[in-house]
Amino acid sequence: MEQINEQAVFLPVLEALYDAVMVTDSNGVIILANQATLDSFSLTREQLIGKTPSQLIAEGVYLNSSITKAIETRDTVTEIIHFPNGARRLSTSVPMFDTEGALSMVITNSRAEDILNEFSKQLAYEQGLHEKYQEIAAYLTDIRTDKVIYCSNQMKDIMSICNIISGADSTVMLLGESGVGKEVIAHHIHNNSPRRKNAFIPINCAAISKELFESELFGYAPHAFTGASSKGKNGLIKLAHNGTLFLDEVAELPLDMQTKLLRFLSTKKFIPVGSNKPEEVDVRIITATNQDLLQMTREKTFRTDLYYRLNVIPIRIPPLRERIEDIKVLSEAFLATYNQKYKKAILFAEQEMELLKAYPWPGNVRELKNIIERTVVMCQQENVGDFLQASLFGTNGMDVLNYGEGFHIRFDLPLKDALESFENYYINAVLEENHGALNEAAKVLDIHRTTLYRKKNPEPKARLSTQDKGPGKNDEQACVGTDDV
Repeated sequence: MEQINEQAVFLPVLEALYDAVMVTDSNGVIILANQATLDSFSLTREQLIGKTPSQLIAEGVYLNSSITKAIETRDTVTEIIHFPNGARRLSTSVPMFDTEGALSMVITNSRAEDILNEFSKQLAYEQGLHEKYQEIAAYLTDIRTDKVIYCSNQMKDIMSICNIISGADSTVMLLGESGVGKEVIAHHIHNNSPRRKNAFIPINCAAISKELFESELFGYAPHAFTGASSKGKNGLIKLAHNGTLFLDEVAELPLDMQTKLLRFLSTKKFIPVGSNKPEEVDVRIITATNQDLLQMTREKTFRTDLYYRLNVIPIRIPPLRERIEDIKVLSEAFLATYNQKYKKAILFAEQEMELLKAYPWPGNVRELKNIIERTVVMCQQENVGDFLQASLFGTNGMDVLNYGEGFHIRFDLPLKDALESFENYYINAVLEENHGALNEAAKVLDIHRTTLYRKKNPEPKARLSTQDKGPGKNDEQACVGTDDV
């Protein structure tokens, strides 16, 4: 009765197992088997229970057995079991002993060879996941269609510098307003470097929460924290091994991460979260920012030592309004792309090109690209001019709000950009009212003179139209902005 109760308890457990499991007594007589075992032998329970491996071999069920060897050697035996139809299973027989050391039973587990092969492939995949990521990233780098399109002398000089530095491993800092094409330039440097066959890994430092930044950048060990994968995770730095790591909006790095990034730059080593084992990688660092990092070092919001580590080769990418010659070639390239994509045949006459050149492009190349796509999608050839006029200068009155002569702001902008746009316009207006006197304007604005000096240079980031020459239109512009085209 005791044996029946034990079987009643354990058989449901065995039936839940994917593997074939069989139990024999000390003489090799089969006393228990789950359904997976019956399926593998193509036998019923009645045909299997009570028989020995020798009997099954004699009946031609299989050709060899690990059970017999386990009984003979009193040790665990693993071997390939062969079947008459050519099938094979990996079988492991484990002898069990009672308290007096006598053999009491043998438990045998087996799994089909094809399943083992699949597991082996999966294991190889997991072990080689980092290399696969690199291959995929490298492939995506190769097929990118983003190219640096230009004809202006400013961009020719910049591209000449980029070609010179591509062969080096020096860190590069790209400066420029939002949408000028910093990520495209970073790609160009990578694609013309000895690292071009390896990964280009972009990281938007503003898009990752402070709490997750370290694990995203450096990865984590298995079970490093609640909710962490049992297999751990490679960080973005490791994925960029032998390639290029592009840190966009680097000014947004939390201070504690600045310290850890500095340590990595100094040693080329990092420690994943939850691990105590340093790992070493070889990456080239390219950064991009729209902030005045030098001023941030004075304000203690950016580490001075990290700034000088990153600022080995600074490259300022001018805003589109400072390289008007590029508007035509960029527009033609985008027009060709979207005509093909949307099966259209929109053309820009000289009049339309003049409209594009007259617009200040606070969103730079990205904004130009979006305007071209909008034009191709929404209008026919006969109304291209009117559509561009309305899109750029708000003459339709549908999507703009006028704050005063020569100024309007669109409703398709993030709140931060819209507020910054109005701030810049208001500062310029106050400066003009005070004939450019910083001290007087600072008093009116109730801010420090150095703060005003820092704020007065950037053009508004929102879509502004200075139909009549607005306040401060000719002020020298500083570098602000982020990311790609």
